[in-house]
Amino acid sequence: MRLRVVYEDEAQYLEINDEATAQLTVSLGVDVTGATQEEKEQMVQEAFNVQFNRPDYNNWHKMERHWGNPETKGDSDEKDYNNGLGINDGYDQFAEEEKRWEEEEVREKVRTMLSPLQADAVIAVYLDGISITAYAAAQGVTKSAISQRLETAKKKLKNFY
Repeated sequence: MRLRVVYEDEAQYLEINDEATAQLTVSLGVDVTGATQEEKEQMVQEAFNVQFNRPDYNNWHKMERHWGNPETKGDSDEKDYNNGLGINDGYDQFAEEEKRWEEEEVREKVRTMLSPLQADAVIAVYLDGISITAYAAAQGVTKSAISQRLETAKKKLKNFY
């Protein structure tokens, strides 16, 4: 089978054998049961065109096609500065790290602006998600006392912002 591959307005033709055609049929999700060889090739080419021979796909991949974990050749002491990161690998790790830094910064600001009891209540209830009832029980005070601390803390924070 000759498969037409388009990249940056240029077409290349690849000769693929029957085994590779069968694998491509499965990976593209084309149902070729009961079709002639010519019809199979046409259906595979159409599915390939829909998925890969698109200008938007090719233009997007033009910039990112070299990302990934390349095999380093040469000296064994050569360092792989990519650290195995693919296109999206590690993104969530960095986002979580940034979120953690922001939360720590907010906690520090709350502790500097409020009294220790108010700051602890704001951090526990609003940042850590502990219910007012549970926090009051843990502190050994009433729910209304914690609610009053939170209201006072809100008023103080509004004055700063």
